[in-house]
Amino acid sequence: MVFGRRRGRWPSGIAAVFTLAAFFNGLSFADYGEDFSSLIMASCWLIAVALVVFSLARTRPQPAIDPRRKRHHG
Repeated sequence: MVFGRRRGRWPSGIAAVFTLAAFFNGLSFADYGEDFSSLIMASCWLIAVALVVFSLARTRPQPAIDPRRKRHHG
């Protein structure tokens, strides 16, 4: 189970960096009013959300299936 927790570290860390980038570009947009800062903010946010979703989907626990167990339909 430790391996499952490690698989999400890199995408989560990169998502944190993109979240900070979106934050600072949002502040830049609020301060200067440049449309390009808004575009960068939205792009960074989209990448951060995609990485978090990827990280969560990749680290979800897999169901434990015992191959020796037989199915009984009845």
